[in-house]
Amino acid sequence: MSDVSWTPVTVRLSQLTPWERNPKRISKSHAKRLLDLWERLGQFQTIAIGPDGEVYDGHQRLSVLKAKHGGGYVVQVLQAS
Repeated sequence: MSDVSWTPVTVRLSQLTPWERNPKRISKSHAKRLLDLWERLGQFQTIAIGPDGEVYDGHQRLSVLKAKHGGGYVVQVLQAS
């Protein structure tokens, strides 16, 4: 088994590809709460992505931020090797 390394990188939301089969959904009230926390505290959690920008973790953060700020919004992510 090979070792996976994680590198912090800065990307635009438009560079990220959500996993099509992600089973999680977010309600409007939870989306509002998540966005309120993000705007009040800043980026307190990263989005984990694969080498090609596929989202492994952070789909709800991605959808909430993209709906509010658009694809040009920049976030810090952890990218797998």
